[in-house]
Amino acid sequence: MARLLRSAVLLIVFAAAYALAVVAGRATRVGVEDVALVWPAAAVAIIWVLTTRRHGLPERVLHVLVLGAVTCAVNFAADSPAPMSAWFGLVNIAQAVITVAILAHRRDEVVLRDPGDLARLLTAVAAGTVCAAALATAYFAEVLDAPAGSTFALFAVRNGASALLGLALWLRLQDLDWKRPRLSWSAVVEALVVGAGVTLVFVWIFWLNTGVPMAFLALVAAMWVTLRYSTTVSMTFLVVTGVWIIYATLLGKGVFIVQDLEARAMLSQAMVCSLTVIVLTLSLYRDSRARLIAQLRQARDLFAGVLQAASEQAIIGTDPRGHITVFNNGAERLLGWSEAEMLGRSPVDFHLEAEVRGRATQLGIPMGFEVFVHNVTPETAEVRQWTYVRRDGTHTAVSLAVSQMTNDDGDCAGYIGVATDVTEQKAAEQALAESEERFRLAFDTAPMGMFMFESSGRITRCNQAMAALLGRSIDDVLATTVTALGGTDGGARALGTLQRLLSLRSDQQFEAEVGFRHADGATVWGAVSASVVAPQGSSPYGMGLVEDITLRKLAEAELQHLAMHDRLTGLANRALFMERAETALADAAADDARRVGLIFLDLDGFKAVNDTWGHAQGDKVLATIARRIEASIRSRDTAARLGGDEFAVLCPDVSDIAHVQRVADRIRNELHRPVTLAMGGVYNQLSVSGGVAISTPRCTAEGLLQRADALMYQAKRSGKDCVALAETVEEAAMHRALQLIPELERAVNLHEFVVHFQPIVDLRTAEKVAAEALLRWQHPKRGLLKPSEFLAVAETSRQMSDIGRYVLYEACRHAAMWCSPMDTAEVHVNVSGRQLEVGDFRADVLEALERTGLAPDRLVLELTETYAGRVARSAKADLEALREIGVRVAIDDVGTGFSGLAKIVDLPIDILKIDKQFISGLPQDPRCEAITRAVLSLGESLGLSVIAEGIESREQWNLLADWGCEMGQGFLFGQAIAPRPAELRMLER
Repeated sequence: MARLLRSAVLLIVFAAAYALAVVAGRATRVGVEDVALVWPAAAVAIIWVLTTRRHGLPERVLHVLVLGAVTCAVNFAADSPAPMSAWFGLVNIAQAVITVAILAHRRDEVVLRDPGDLARLLTAVAAGTVCAAALATAYFAEVLDAPAGSTFALFAVRNGASALLGLALWLRLQDLDWKRPRLSWSAVVEALVVGAGVTLVFVWIFWLNTGVPMAFLALVAAMWVTLRYSTTVSMTFLVVTGVWIIYATLLGKGVFIVQDLEARAMLSQAMVCSLTVIVLTLSLYRDSRARLIAQLRQARDLFAGVLQAASEQAIIGTDPRGHITVFNNGAERLLGWSEAEMLGRSPVDFHLEAEVRGRATQLGIPMGFEVFVHNVTPETAEVRQWTYVRRDGTHTAVSLAVSQMTNDDGDCAGYIGVATDVTEQKAAEQALAESEERFRLAFDTAPMGMFMFESSGRITRCNQAMAALLGRSIDDVLATTVTALGGTDGGARALGTLQRLLSLRSDQQFEAEVGFRHADGATVWGAVSASVVAPQGSSPYGMGLVEDITLRKLAEAELQHLAMHDRLTGLANRALFMERAETALADAAADDARRVGLIFLDLDGFKAVNDTWGHAQGDKVLATIARRIEASIRSRDTAARLGGDEFAVLCPDVSDIAHVQRVADRIRNELHRPVTLAMGGVYNQLSVSGGVAISTPRCTAEGLLQRADALMYQAKRSGKDCVALAETVEEAAMHRALQLIPELERAVNLHEFVVHFQPIVDLRTAEKVAAEALLRWQHPKRGLLKPSEFLAVAETSRQMSDIGRYVLYEACRHAAMWCSPMDTAEVHVNVSGRQLEVGDFRADVLEALERTGLAPDRLVLELTETYAGRVARSAKADLEALREIGVRVAIDDVGTGFSGLAKIVDLPIDILKIDKQFISGLPQDPRCEAITRAVLSLGESLGLSVIAEGIESREQWNLLADWGCEMGQGFLFGQAIAPRPAELRMLER
């Protein structure tokens, strides 16, 4: 909308201006023949079309049509016939359109600044005027029978002069600099004098003088004004003189007053046109020359500034013969001579003579200035290092770049040399070269292996020591990568170590022992230290140092083997066997379908071999047995000698016990074969008893070994030379327990778990002093389940914490309701290892005591001895905090976990409970007696109370009382029963 509004305003303004210009032109007619002296409408029409040239095509067409319409209307209003008025509209359109087309052809901007612009302007105006004059002459000659020659000349000169002066004035106004000039009194006086003189000349020529041909004097005044003053003043002069000449001619004054009116008009218009061309030509030439001079001055000042500012470079210019013409501050500072001293001299004077002579000999030319410019062309500069000799006689190395300067004709105008002091650079390069040479010698001759590598892993350099370590040539090593150097012994671990080397950053250090592959296939070991160097401007690279530690690693491996293997048989010893058993159990824990089997073997009657044949032959028999065991098992199985004539076999990743039994049977059959001894003796009485056990959830390596050991003794008791398996009933029970896992969450939510209580008595008085809370599961389908049927599985589940929390609360709740004399009796609660590991056990205990109101000193927390050896530091802190408020801690099943027994002194405990398996062996089994009495002695020495579990006979009671056991529990005193609504009556009896 705004654009259309601007276009409409422009249309109205130019239409009005054009109409006024037509009226003004008609006002300059002389005589009765309507001969106008000036036609400003021609200039307005051209300016109109020029101004709208960037508008859209429809808008431009509209403006042109309006131009023609206004011409027609004004002429018609001035009593011109309609055909003539219409024809003159076409004439003016033709002049304006043709002039603008030529003037704006291939130009983004139409300006009048230099003689070239004036030439285009004259050409455009002449072309447009000639075309318009031809159209006008054709009409007048055809319609009015006017003479063609005089009509064409009169129209062309009048319209051309008006168009030229008006368009030139418009273009200069568009480019006018409105800066206020700085005037002096002398300039003002001069301007007044010149103005007065010019006025007198023009008054005399074009007013006072009539008929005398003195018009040429006006050219002198015009040239003086043009050359002395600015283009703006000159254009003002043109406008004033043009108006003066036309006005004087109209009044019949001046040199152009002749009888022929057409001649009078022609002379005045020609004078205005001549003055316009001369003044514009001189003004624009002067402006162009002034701009060129300013540019040259600016370039000169810039060049001088560069020369002076380039204090770090010596810039020296010469003429074509080699005489110095430029010697800047940098050259003065570098050489010690001043510019005045060096102008006119030759650069040869401060160059090292030997270098100049050598270069001349090399080029095959005489010694002189030509040495520096021999290979220099206008297109090619030459850069070479030279040695300058300073004024004080010292030398400095420079890098000299010489280029040729040419004049407008392309001939050599001189040379410019730019010299940069490279003395420090050359010294640094020399130091770097020496450093690199020292590094190369140190690298190549170092006794330690060294190699350099890229981040991609490509080895770029290695020394002879590294190649010798690998048993290869240097070229072979350079043809491989870092990761390809890894040995086979390390496997994926070695590969991962070397890959970690490639990801090293510049701020990191790498140290590792790496196995490398020797050319013969063996593995050699190196202690690798590496770092990454990241030089500026270059890609980072790694540097590795490798110390040969193969002998040390072999010695370590031998020591490791001796430490983890039996020296006599070469089999794994107990430590290695137990380590691998723990690993196998950990792997099996991640997959329910994987089990771990263990075979415990004991030779039958081996003592007779040593007694009969001697220990040396006995050792030979043991070595033979070891080889036969290894031949009977899988590669991933582990055979071990545990001591004496006891062996064990670990079978990881088995599905059931039948698989392990088959392995045991193969071993037993192999051992039946006779063994050849020294002196031709043969031992054919060899047999073995074994026990086979298979892992259960959460079992330990020690527990699995003990089960197999117990089964081995069972095989011995069964007649020897046989293998005893874990009871099928036990395996079936475990299977049933595994099926209960999905039901645990339901049991917790529906309160299917219940607590039964078994009394604990004082063995000296038979009084009931405490009761142990025992967990039962009232299963809706299987009935009442004992802990042995589900607890092992429950401890692996997420519900164990909830179950333990429930048992703790129920035990405290019932104990708080006991009546006298049990109102002060203790209640024993078994604590699962998972309760201590997961959640906040201390908070659970405190919450149960607070909710039930039970006194803390009536609560005893029981931990199994097996777990006691693995109590975490945080759990130990919980137990200590609870003991501080009165809660007591007991270790249950003492004697079953020997590793836990060794740590009893580290735990905050008050009571030891002897496991029932040792009590059940009394009084027949001496081992049970020994363990029982040992625990009693331990309790006495540590100041701990001791409770015996599983007392079933009066004889066991009496023995334990005689040995000093304080308390006991078992079927002899009462079974575990459910609490009644009131209180435990069995505790009252």
